[in-house]
Amino acid sequence: MALGFGECLSMKAECATFWAGWGVVATAAVGVVTVLVAILAWMTSRRAASIAEQATKIAQQQHEDTARLSDETARIVGRLLVAEVGTLPARAARLARAMVKAPDLRSDQIRYMLEKYYDQAIYEAKQGFLPTAETVMDRIHTLPNTLGADLASLIAACRSLRALAERVDDNASHMTFFTDGVGERYVDVGKVLDDWLRMKDAAVWIVRSGAKFSDELHSFAGVTRVDHTNNVEEFSSHTIY
Repeated sequence: MALGFGECLSMKAECATFWAGWGVVATAAVGVVTVLVAILAWMTSRRAASIAEQATKIAQQQHEDTARLSDETARIVGRLLVAEVGTLPARAARLARAMVKAPDLRSDQIRYMLEKYYDQAIYEAKQGFLPTAETVMDRIHTLPNTLGADLASLIAACRSLRALAERVDDNASHMTFFTDGVGERYVDVGKVLDDWLRMKDAAVWIVRSGAKFSDELHSFAGVTRVDHTNNVEEFSSHTIY
């Protein structure tokens, strides 16, 4: 007659086989559970690996899309600026040329400028050489290599030049000098002579740096370069302080 749990709780000798049987059952059950857990872990691991692989592919696609967008933006920015940058050296040279001609060479004081050349220089400087470039400042970092940084330097130089011109013009004095009864208009920049000289340095720097940048930007944009040789050579002997 089979023994039940009640009889075996007293740990009778006859229950040894009973408990051994239940031990086998329990061991088998644990084994089954272990196998199930292992299978679930394997399936979870496969699922996690699949999710990780998909995430990697998505990240790679996003990286490629970002790089493609950056390249396309750079090409658009380059084409937007190529015409403006192409004229920069010539415009800066026109300003520098007027400043070279402005001083009254008959006077031993360089503070007096011939009004017509002074006015021309101030007019050019106040126009702003890179207005389009300033509107795309937030996208110039997409330009390759050092183009973005070089363009930022040019924009800063042009802004500084304009600020100098405004300060000079605010402090200059217009006057007329008479020689043998003939009057000639002059401008006294004595109060801001240092700023006036820095204006000329800035203009010459923009001629030189603008020519180099123009060549690089035209090459990047795939557009025929503008020849700036004459403008650069004209001011090659000028020392920038």
